[in-house]
Amino acid sequence: MDAALARRVEQQRVALLYDNTLAASGSAILMAALVAVIAWPYTTPLNIAAWGTAVFVVQAAVQWLAFSFSRASNKEPSPRAWGWRLAIVAAIASIVWSSAVFVLVGPEQPLALALIAACLAGRATISVLTHAHFPPALYAFATPIFGLLALRYITLGGAANAALGVMWIAVLGYVLLFVDRHARAIVTQIRLRYENEQLVHELQQQNSIAETARIKAEEASRSKSRFFAAANHDLRQPLHSLGLFAAALRNGSIDEAGRKHIDQILQCIESLEQLFDNLLDISKLDAGQVEARRELVSVNTLFDRLRSAFAESAQDKGLTFRLRRSKVMLASDETLLYRVLSNLVANALRYTEESGVLVACRKRGSHVSIEVWDTGIGIPAEQHERIFEEFYQLNNPSRDRTRGLGLGLATVKRIVQLLDYPLQVRSIPGRGSRFSIQVPLSAPTRVQTISATIE
Repeated sequence: MDAALARRVEQQRVALLYDNTLAASGSAILMAALVAVIAWPYTTPLNIAAWGTAVFVVQAAVQWLAFSFSRASNKEPSPRAWGWRLAIVAAIASIVWSSAVFVLVGPEQPLALALIAACLAGRATISVLTHAHFPPALYAFATPIFGLLALRYITLGGAANAALGVMWIAVLGYVLLFVDRHARAIVTQIRLRYENEQLVHELQQQNSIAETARIKAEEASRSKSRFFAAANHDLRQPLHSLGLFAAALRNGSIDEAGRKHIDQILQCIESLEQLFDNLLDISKLDAGQVEARRELVSVNTLFDRLRSAFAESAQDKGLTFRLRRSKVMLASDETLLYRVLSNLVANALRYTEESGVLVACRKRGSHVSIEVWDTGIGIPAEQHERIFEEFYQLNNPSRDRTRGLGLGLATVKRIVQLLDYPLQVRSIPGRGSRFSIQVPLSAPTRVQTISATIE
């Protein structure tokens, strides 16, 4: 890699690092609130206020640094310096976070200590997603957290606590090893992207290199998808361990308040696992690892599954959720078709505040049009294509996670492309939207089983 390309890669890595600061700070504030709730019965309000203020100050420092980076006019010649600045702040933030196990709970509250330790480990795990673009920043954040957790347990005395201390050191080693792989993959992806851009530029001058550019671009995309499929699996391991650890604590002899705290931790872990599941689905579809089987599918069976999955959610929002049953039989992949419809219904419920959502089907010759109607905010015509992009969301500039992740419709688009089903969107802003897909009817005498793979 030549010096100019290496400098561009470094600039992009640091830019991605700073792009993630807002999301990282948002999750940090939520995690700090959870730690405060856990520690409240066991320490003084002054200790909690002091610790919370310190967390707020370091997060404010991160945001100030991000703002300075966005306004800086000379950041391109010295991207690594900006990365190290954030790494220094991350190290300070890590020490502030880790101090919770020393100043908020004592050795006589092992349950509270374990819950806070799980929160800190989860915070460090999240940093893999936000800081791995510039490894020194992640090392500066993760190493003090796991190191001080290990020190805290070892200093408590006893074989069990010593074993827990060693476990945290092992987790740190695993994280550092994974980050090294992750960082090298990120560099490869950025380098391939810039190389592809250069090839596209040359393509405008020399049509003879068109095929080479296409092959390299597709290989970069497949490489990225394969990496994320592996990364989701690797990242899931420490989360799974934390879930087992919290579940084991929950099944122990604890009071109702402690059980409630553990349930909150398990909910946080479940949310992260759902994010990884969505990313894994996108990666598998992009990498061509999903096969579609054509089989006999009952519309009523699909609709019954949708009712079971979403009726309660709709009722909680005060919305009606209607499904028009039909005896029509389809020739499709039931699992993939249900995934498409469930994502469309979830999206409709998320953006609808009044009236409700309707799912119905109509015969159209040899096909059936399955339609999802809502009375939500609607979609401007110029946004009809963009809503199928990854992480794109309407009217959610603050990235409120209660409004979803922006991956549902991206998954829908990939699945209908795999199944070769036409997808249509009709919408009127302020009145609602209708998403429809064309699914073939089953043959009168037999249903063939076919297999298709994304190329």
